[in-house]
Amino acid sequence: EGANTTTPTLGSNADICPAGSYCPEGTDEPISCPEGTFSPTAGLQTVGECLNCTAGSFCNQTGLTAVSGLCLPRYYCVEGSTRPDQQICPEGHYCGEGTFDPTPCPNGTFSNSTGLDSESDCTHCT
Repeated sequence: EGANTTTPTLGSNADICPAGSYCPEGTDEPISCPEGTFSPTAGLQTVGECLNCTAGSFCNQTGLTAVSGLCLPRYYCVEGSTRPDQQICPEGHYCGEGTFDPTPCPNGTFSNSTGLDSESDCTHCT
């Protein structure tokens, strides 16, 4: 492809900055997007253009072009998570695979435990 303003010293030999990286103006080598982010798009110029990892997913490496995977059952992953077990599901809630917002146990049920993975783990009130 043609020259890109992010590598002006290379003139017509410059390439578009690859996906998963950003290239500030004047750099010779791409810089990987940090853990907790990814970028499916080429041509980024600043780290701020890397996307935060999608809520419910995790991004555990640098230079990702897509999320690493879904958050594990019993845990939830907020935007920018770096691990599949980022945060344990809190008491009174359950968290299936890919949860970003723990689901409360339904009316008539409760839980004093953390780390539930399904509604059936909630205990019925007596």
